[in-house]
Amino acid sequence: MSELFRSTASEIHARLKGGDISPLDCLEALESRIAAVDSKVNALPTLCFDRARAHARDERRFAGIGLSDRNLRVGILGGALALRVLVLGMLGYRWYDNNIAQPRSTILSVGGQTVSLRY
Repeated sequence: MSELFRSTASEIHARLKGGDISPLDCLEALESRIAAVDSKVNALPTLCFDRARAHARDERRFAGIGLSDRNLRVGILGGALALRVLVLGMLGYRWYDNNIAQPRSTILSVGGQTVSLRY
């Protein structure tokens, strides 16, 4: 399993979903890689492998691996919705400005004098 550290996240995800590897296999590969290089890099001052093993053994946590795909879709849809609201708001404001507010339009004309709405 030591070759796992060379795999992409998509490849690991596919192998996890396919049942080729388990979360514990990923953790073992990660632990061996950290042991091999961390003395040179010193990037991880605190290691919590026992807690990680407990989470990896909990199959309910592992069942949620597809949530990242779902979260990505929700984020994209949320962004698209926000963009739609922004565009419709801009169009709505333009329609309001042209049809309702009508600045400098005559609202009253008496004997040659006009009263205009100004704001």
